[in-house]
Amino acid sequence: MLLHEFLEESARTYSNKIALVQKEERWTYRAIDEKANQVAHLLRNQGIQRGDRVAILLDDSPEDTDPNSTNCLMNAFANQIHQEQNGFHPYAFEIAGLVRMGVLSREEGLNRLNQPGNPVLIGRVKERLGI
Repeated sequence: MLLHEFLEESARTYSNKIALVQKEERWTYRAIDEKANQVAHLLRNQGIQRGDRVAILLDDSPEDTDPNSTNCLMNAFANQIHQEQNGFHPYAFEIAGLVRMGVLSREEGLNRLNQPGNPVLIGRVKERLGI
């Protein structure tokens, strides 16, 4: 069963049941299916076809991510190193693409590019690496 088939079946079977809770927000199976369809239509309208690769950029904050996960720690540190060595955010091209597609406004894209790295996470990596 493919993901979209699972979402459609779940929306039919459990329409108004809560499927996801994030902080104060609650999403029903139907709401998730509707949002997935909106995203699919947006991608199709941008020329994305079956088999194309699509990057997904989500906020990465200690409230949403386990700050002790190795991936989270290394990503925060690697982003800082990349910016220091290259002078630009490592996700600049992906963010620009999201702005061109209309997923993010120009202001939202610039805000993401200008957000400083999380000093707590970066500090943990430096401590573990003995830097």
